[in-house]
Amino acid sequence: MRVVEKVRSLYDDGMTEVESVKKVIDQFAMTLCPPNTSTSNKRFFPEKKTIRNHLDKCRKNEERSPDDMLNAEMFVSFCFDS
Repeated sequence: MRVVEKVRSLYDDGMTEVESVKKVIDQFAMTLCPPNTSTSNKRFFPEKKTIRNHLDKCRKNEERSPDDMLNAEMFVSFCFDS
């Protein structure tokens, strides 16, 4: 599992605070990365800003309804078929 997927999984489990997600991700990265990996490696140890951005992306994706595209298609066809 990649770090981004873990952030998404934590968000789906209800964890939305950047600080708490960062702590879990750091622990997760320690089990994931090679033993000599530096904690400054952003691939395994993302900054709080990066985690916040991924959490925001999860929120935005959650707000979108699966019916949005269908509603848009129906609206367009209604407007142009008249």
